[in-house]
Amino acid sequence: MGILASMIMYCVGNSQDFRAMRAPGLINCDNEEMATNIVSSKGTTAHMTEEESASLSTLTIAQRGGNVTKKSQTLQRGKKASIPFASFTVLEFVRYSRALKDEKQLTRMQVLERVRAAGLAKSLNCRLKRLSVVEYRALNMAIKTEEDTQAAYVNFEGLKYSRKNKKTLNRFVNTWAARLKVFVLVDDNRFIPKKVKNLG
Repeated sequence: MGILASMIMYCVGNSQDFRAMRAPGLINCDNEEMATNIVSSKGTTAHMTEEESASLSTLTIAQRGGNVTKKSQTLQRGKKASIPFASFTVLEFVRYSRALKDEKQLTRMQVLERVRAAGLAKSLNCRLKRLSVVEYRALNMAIKTEEDTQAAYVNFEGLKYSRKNKKTLNRFVNTWAARLKVFVLVDDNRFIPKKVKNLG
């Protein structure tokens, strides 16, 4: 089901269907705290999202003397999600993540500009473990958004409903929608603003 609000589309369903509808080349902020995979090969261990590791060949990894261990963290009502790289600061995580794409390290001011543009008001020295799930998704928006980015797919499946989470989620989504088309996945209808168009 899709519900359209300006440049925002709220989707109710599951992650698998949501990922299938994404167009190539658009940014994706997935629910990494929900399910991750640890992939090991010849002493090297990598932390990957469920989607990333699904594209790997388990047989190939095994042939190289490695193994794949799936760690699913299904959110239960009232149970806090586990944020990856929890000991990193916001500054460290943005620099680390962008270094995988860019040769030059971002200055502190460049990191701050990215974080503020995504609507995140946290200090650059804040540890990721202190971020809420919604704030962590905003941080990923800050990292992945480029000047030519046209749309973003943001997965909130598993996020526990509360008035506070709804208010925070919609505030961030509206911030992003000022620049992009935003597709938002939720699994609780109460996150969706009442005054939006239901596409059935």
